[in-house]
Amino acid sequence: MPVERIAPYVADFVRYAAEHPEMSFLVTAIGCGLAGHDPRDIAPMFSGATENVFLSEKLVAALRS
Repeated sequence: MPVERIAPYVADFVRYAAEHPEMSFLVTAIGCGLAGHDPRDIAPMFSGATENVFLSEKLVAALRS
């Protein structure tokens, strides 16, 4: 699935997480395994996520690079 098709789903998730601060979410590096996407392409989609969203080390590192 191209990154452009993944982005709306991530945006929906980020909105959902913001609407549910009582919940915690652990996010893996989606699309970065068999799908072959680079974490640097996926991580920015989560940059506006609230404090209850915890990104994997791969995604955090990609945001820092």
